[in-house]
Amino acid sequence: TIDLPWVKGLSLVGSIAYDYYHQKYKQFKNVAYVYNYDQAMNEYSKVMVPTVSSPSLNIEEKRSESLTGNVRANYHNTFNSVHTIDAFLGFEGNKSSSNMLSGYRGNFPSGMIPELPFGDSNTQTNNGSWSETARLNYFGRALYDYDNKYFLHGTIRTDGSSRFAKGNKWGVFGSLGAAWAISNEDFMKDISWLKNLKYKLSWGVLGNQDFITNPVVAGYYPYEDLYTIDNLNDEFTFSFKFKGNPDLTWEKQKTFDVGVDFRLFDRVYGSFEYFYRRTDDMLF
Repeated sequence: TIDLPWVKGLSLVGSIAYDYYHQKYKQFKNVAYVYNYDQAMNEYSKVMVPTVSSPSLNIEEKRSESLTGNVRANYHNTFNSVHTIDAFLGFEGNKSSSNMLSGYRGNFPSGMIPELPFGDSNTQTNNGSWSETARLNYFGRALYDYDNKYFLHGTIRTDGSSRFAKGNKWGVFGSLGAAWAISNEDFMKDISWLKNLKYKLSWGVLGNQDFITNPVVAGYYPYEDLYTIDNLNDEFTFSFKFKGNPDLTWEKQKTFDVGVDFRLFDRVYGSFEYFYRRTDDMLF
């Protein structure tokens, strides 16, 4: 945090984070044998366990990385002992990528060397995936407090996502709210059995870009038609996998809330609330 001396209550704060994930998976299935004893012949016979008919190897490697950075300007100040302002403006960006590669071979001549090149090439299969996403967020919040009795607050944010097509990438969301701390009024000072009495109401819109798809990769590019690339007789083939929708955009959840908080006899805490919630452009 850096305090800016030329403006009272103004400061800057920022952070950057890098996450890296790497996983290797290797499974070698070998043939197993048991020996059965024949008491009449007084001899052992070697019998193969039927769960694995021949040695096989499956390998998989996954990598993912994410870089996130943000900067925020904060302002907090009190004027004439009764007016308090607490606000900030900020920016955050994120870029993430992931990839996966897997391979398989069977019919190994033995279990002596469990490495992929020593399996039967006629049984080989492979698979892979890759994805990349990005996100930008601009946001702000302002709180106003008059004499610890009357409160106003507002938030706004603009979010951009690579998951949506051009023209639908950005969404604007925010909230407004107010509260009245009735217990801090002069006419409530002689009422000792009722404390923390507060009336509050708020309205806001939240955005969502995440949803579950099959295949999963379609969740990163839901506006694109996706195809599977394969090999057939040494020729590339394309098969349809997922139908994209270029009209998809941010899911919006709108909420209205009104309520009362209170404390009775310094022992019982309570709250009555009513809220209405509606979701538009739902993603699923």
